[in-house]
Amino acid sequence: MNVCTQMQDLDRAIRYNSVVVHRMEGIEGAVPTNYPRLVEYHFTLGDMCLKQAKKKASNRTPLGRNTTRKYLSEAKSSLGKAYEGRKVVFGENSPSTQAAKRLFEESKREYNAYTKSLEKKKTKKPPVAAPAAPAAQPTSPAAAPASAATQSQEETSASA
Repeated sequence: MNVCTQMQDLDRAIRYNSVVVHRMEGIEGAVPTNYPRLVEYHFTLGDMCLKQAKKKASNRTPLGRNTTRKYLSEAKSSLGKAYEGRKVVFGENSPSTQAAKRLFEESKREYNAYTKSLEKKKTKKPPVAAPAAPAAQPTSPAAAPASAATQSQEETSASA
């Protein structure tokens, strides 16, 4: 993980760090949630995910958007766990706890701003004016022959 970080291969470092965190958390009761080393792994994972999300945020293809959203979501989750764990381990006023808090708040802002930027802009269309109510329709000359034809049919059937 450290080698990947030094080589600027954050994708692979994130993957290795995720494996370590999931294995440590996967065995129920083996490691408490505020175990110092686990808290530091969460902090490192969140920090790397936030950096990678910022780096990849300009890729607006569907795959790039999903990747960025995944990194921001993971950063927010991991940094939240790191902040809560550091509060227990080091205390609320510790500089390391305050650093985790700053990064956690930054990740929440970044996540919210990014998801807002992806929402489709809804443009308000002006309301369409309803057609005016038709006034009393004058008897048109075309309507008169139709009624005359109807009258003649009625007279024919009555005489039969």
